[in-house]
Amino acid sequence: MSYEPVQFDFEGLDVTNFESYIYLAYKKGSSDVHFEPQPTELRIRCRIEGDLHEMRRLRHAPGPSKPHPILIQIKARAAMSLQARVPEDGRIDMMVGDEPLSLRLSSIPQVFGEKIVARIFNVNRITKLKNLGFRDVNLKRIRDVVSRRAGMVLISGPTGSGKTTTIYSLLNLLNDQAKNVVTVEDPVEHFFSGMNQVQVELGGVSFETAMRAILRQDPDIIMVGEIRDKPTAELAFHAAMTGHLVLSTVHSRDSVGAMVRLLDLGIPQVVVAQAINGIISQRLVHRLCPHCSVASVHEPLEQIPTHEPVGCEKCTRGFFDRVGVQEVLVLNDTLRKMVSLNFAEDEFQMMALSEGMETLKEDAIMKSIEGSVSYRDALGITDESLHRILNDIRRVISTMG
Repeated sequence: MSYEPVQFDFEGLDVTNFESYIYLAYKKGSSDVHFEPQPTELRIRCRIEGDLHEMRRLRHAPGPSKPHPILIQIKARAAMSLQARVPEDGRIDMMVGDEPLSLRLSSIPQVFGEKIVARIFNVNRITKLKNLGFRDVNLKRIRDVVSRRAGMVLISGPTGSGKTTTIYSLLNLLNDQAKNVVTVEDPVEHFFSGMNQVQVELGGVSFETAMRAILRQDPDIIMVGEIRDKPTAELAFHAAMTGHLVLSTVHSRDSVGAMVRLLDLGIPQVVVAQAINGIISQRLVHRLCPHCSVASVHEPLEQIPTHEPVGCEKCTRGFFDRVGVQEVLVLNDTLRKMVSLNFAEDEFQMMALSEGMETLKEDAIMKSIEGSVSYRDALGITDESLHRILNDIRRVISTMG
């Protein structure tokens, strides 16, 4: 797919106000906006469908001692330090029309000044899991694992794979006045009515100290923003093993890799086996435009049509927004027994597949058949052999009639 620059219409907008760039980027379906000091100007770009597109260049005197007024605006709104000495994080809540947006900001000093990246988080996306792209078979599995009173549910994937949106949607599903729901986050990206949310690094609070305190606060459901070290992992697993439902995220390539990551942190195999209810692994891929995508047959799927982009006036190169591709692993007694032993990753995955798990690639191909993901993107989602999942695809298609 060739790169085609996106055009941005600034008519009627104030180009000296940073909100204009957030507004245009959001309307184009962007995930991030980059404010980048160059030798004699400020370059502003946004990421759309995986690629960065230039929005505008604003002339400005060079040098880190004279930040551009737009950068000063952003830092002032986010209550960040105006001195560009060290990297810093912040957030801004704003409205685009009737849409509430939360911006996660990251700044870093560079040679020609301070660069700021704003990640756009659309609060309205925290709705039903179905809207995130989960197929019915995976929705059923997820509802099963989060309906249990105790245990751990993990969302895994690389940076930018939609983990935050998914875990917030799960919290939205579980938010109940009869439950004490507590979160530990860095940063808190959305404020939920009825929940108790803790911001780490505020007044010296860390994930570890917050978790120790929360366990004395009579919690029912605990959300830990990310398991990133052994102390946090140990406390999260302790909570899951002592009658609490724990939700968290972890960086890994897939569901099996998430368990390996926890073992690498030093969590005993028997604890991992007993505590984890399920793992959701996911990626974000381009969503096909529903107005112009076309179906065609690709080998070796024989006569099963999959979809490809075309492009029209309602989309960008045949795509509009992004959609999740998911793999949901539910641990049953057979799989728990394998985890408690010295299991081999390949053997465990084959057993999980025999127990009904569908891989990321399998889910992506099913969505290409349904028309929401391109066949090319589905093939590139992982390195898994297509031939292994052909029989599963044909079996699922036959049950759909």
